[in-house]
Amino acid sequence: MIKLTGAQLQQVITHSVSDWTGNGHWLQISGFAFKHDPEGDRAYDLRLVTESGLKPIGEGDELLAVVNAYLVDESGDRDGYTMLDSSLLLDPDAERSDLVQVVIDALRRTGDKGIAPKRDGRICNVRDRLECPVD
Repeated sequence: MIKLTGAQLQQVITHSVSDWTGNGHWLQISGFAFKHDPEGDRAYDLRLVTESGLKPIGEGDELLAVVNAYLVDESGDRDGYTMLDSSLLLDPDAERSDLVQVVIDALRRTGDKGIAPKRDGRICNVRDRLECPVD
């Protein structure tokens, strides 16, 4: 878990959508939404997803985020996410769960029922002209 500002999150998302067609640094996200303009190669209108609806994320807002270790591990290239590093870790010495194992365990708990993923509009491609919850 890391602590970052809205401005840092904007940098992360801007990098995520740069050359968005499949160069390896497109992020899977949860808990927030944004608009993506692929022609302008930009991301904007970041909003936190809350139980009471969407809330704009300001540059100075402090946020908690769960990220994969590679995004803060300075020994690797971090897919270019240089705005993130181990200084953002909340408790650097804490023992951490393996995210892959957490997902596998959760899927096993669903049994035969499985999961039913759906497109929920967290990343709104403005070119698609589909309904976007960020609007």
